Parts: sequence; structure tokens; C-alpha cells
Amino acid sequence: MQKPMFYLIAVFLIAFIFSNDAQGYPITFQVNISANPTILPVGSVSILTATVNRDVGPTPYFIRIYEGNTVIRSCGSGTSCSVNVTKSSSGTYYYYAKIERVDGTDTQATSNTVNVTWSGGVITTTTTTTTTVTTTTLPSGLSTTCSGRTTSQDTATISPTTNWQTISGSLSPSTDTKRYKITITSPGQYEFSLCPADGGNADFDSYICIFDSSGNFITSNDDYCTTQSKIRYSFSSTGTYYVQISGYSSRHYGSYTLAYRKTPVTTTTTTTISTTTTSTTTSTTTTISTCDYSSYSSCIFAYNFGTGSGSKSNMCGIYQYYKISTPFDKTCDIAWTVTPDSNSDYDLYVKWSTTCPSISDYDCRPFKTTGQTETCSKTSFSGTAYALVRKYSGSGSYTISVSVTNCR
Repeated sequence: MQKPMFYLIAVFLIAFIFSNDAQGYPITFQVNISANPTILPVGSVSILTATVNRDVGPTPYFIRIYEGNTVIRSCGSGTSCSVNVTKSSSGTYYYYAKIERVDGTDTQATSNTVNVTWSGGVITTTTTTTTTVTTTTLPSGLSTTCSGRTTSQDTATISPTTNWQTISGSLSPSTDTKRYKITITSPGQYEFSLCPADGGNADFDSYICIFDSSGNFITSNDDYCTTQSKIRYSFSSTGTYYVQISGYSSRHYGSYTLAYRKTPVTTTTTTTISTTTTSTTTSTTTTISTCDYSSYSSCIFAYNFGTGSGSKSNMCGIYQYYKISTPFDKTCDIAWTVTPDSNSDYDLYVKWSTTCPSISDYDCRPFKTTGQTETCSKTSFSGTAYALVRKYSGSGSYTISVSVTNCR
């Protein structure tokens, strides 16, 4: 006997429900992992990339990359997850990926295994000291918020030196955040890093913030090295500060290792010998090779070029703001120019008004790539204009200049 139409529809719906999730995606996950390159000298970086057949974001599962039995990267959204790995001595290491919950349970899929071989001698690196602390939190009374997560307790006190040191911890689900009290004993540039190249790490999408001794926000960073965070900041005075570690969102948490140090001052000595029958002269020149990372990091602290042309060199902040004004009752031709180092990509955003630009609100935004100069210009302009320079990639610095010409 022929089945009624409603019966056939019901059978189809049942089959669909049991083979798809609530968003209509296939329930079966597939994950693959690749490494590039797979053979390289010690000290070099290989990029591991795990690729999944669907976005894990709407699900309770994460893409987790393993080295042996250790998770080295965890991603809670998207269809791919990447991490940079390096070794300081020769050997072959194997890596694979899983689709599972953040606590390592309920595995849905396991990838292929890739082997990466580092060859050559042992690399001599800067000494790294691991700091062991108790897990007892120390109440400070100050409340600070980093990426939406608030705490009023310090996990430990750290005292950076010119050698890399590390301290490890973990964030529990949803709202957990960890804050460390920093003792700054001398002014200068300091680094706080979750990047593997510095000895840090985090198996989640991280976020770092810096606060002053009163709990006032100073600066923050999200994605410095892939989805890991790093801050370089120049402290102008000694005393107490705070560094706070959070996840990018409530879905991002897990284990981390924070690396920190005072940036060593690099000196270059140039010796000039002049030989005559009577004397020998030796001169020494010392150059400090640090760039300006922390200045002009918000619109209210924008560097003011005044009403004339000017430039700022050796800048390297994540976000840095500048402004220019035309002379009173004059219209002029204005041109902003950002020139990066050859290995860096800095983006220029300009607003031809008294409102600061952002990466989503601007009047001019050149689209250039690594090492290329970006320019925004306007003729017959009158008033105040703002520029934002955003670091997109690379480790070098940039020069920003503005010209004010043809005023009338």
C-alpha cells in the first residue's frame, strides 16, 4: 500500500535531524593538519595549520593542536587554527589536531600526524628563568577589567630583569582572568608576551592589558603573534604596575605561560682610528635601538604637529594617533605619509575632521602591503585632521610625516 505523504515527510525529517545539528551542518567533523616547512634549521619557525570541514564556533567543540600529549594551541571558532613552533636543538617532533571540548573530552575527530624535523647544532639563547609561585591570590583592593573580565586580586608579584622569565597559570571557563603585580625598578621598555618565540604560550585566543598603580588602564593587545598577545611598553617612572591576562571572549580560556623582561639596550660601538706621526684617536658612539611603542596610544593623547609640516620617526605602536591643523582662517593642501620598514605593514587611517578615525570609520584608507608607503591627501582643506597608524604585521618601525602647503 502506498505510504501517505505526511509519513514520508516525517521519515525525511527524522533522518535529517539525526544526521545534522541545529544549524543544519553535518554532525561528522573532519580535521587535517599541515606543517610548513617540515624540515628546517634549529631556531627557525614552522607554521602548523589545522583545517576543519565546518566552523566550530556554533558548537561546544574546539580545534586543539597537540605536540605529543601536550596541547599547544586551542581555537574556539572558525574552520582553521594555526600556531608557530620552533626548537633550539635538533630533533623530529610530531603534531596532530583534534576536535573536542576544551577540557579534552568528547573527541569528535582526530587528524593525520605531521612530523617536523629541526636539524643543526644547539642554538644559544637568552637565559630564561622560570618563576614558581603559590596559587594563593593576594588581595589588592584594586578592580581592573581586561577584555570584559574583572578582578581585584593579584596572583603574584613579578620583577622583570633583562633576561626572559616565565610564569604559568590557567584561566577557567567564561569569566576567569589573572592579574600580576609588576615591580618596575628602573625606567625603560618592558615586554610581556604569550608568544612562543619569546618563551610564552597560550592554548586559547588571549588578551593582555597593562594598568598603573591606581588601576587606571594604560594599554592592551589582542593578536600580536597569530591569536597570542604581547605588549612592549616604555615605563617612564619606577613603581608598581599591573599586567592582566584574559581570553578574547568568554569562549577562550585554558593554560598559559607569560614571558616577561626588561628589553635589553643594544649598543653599537664604532671605533675610528686616525694615525699620524704624533697621535692615535679613538671615539665610541652608543646607539639605543628601541622604537617608540607606547606614545600617542589614544585619540586624546594624539601627537600634535601644530599648523606646519613635520615628521616622527622610529614609531612602532599597535595604534598611534596624530593630528594637524591649518593656520587660522586659511585653507591648505594636507598630505599624510606613512613609510614602514621593509619587513613591516602599517596601515594609515585619516579623518578630515575633528573626529578621530578608527579601523571602521575613516575618510581615507590606502590599501598597501608590507614595506609599502601609504599616503592620504586633501586639497583646499581648513580645520583639524586626525590620522591613526595601526600595526598590521611585522616587527619593524615606521615614519609618519605630514605636509601643509599652498596655504591661502
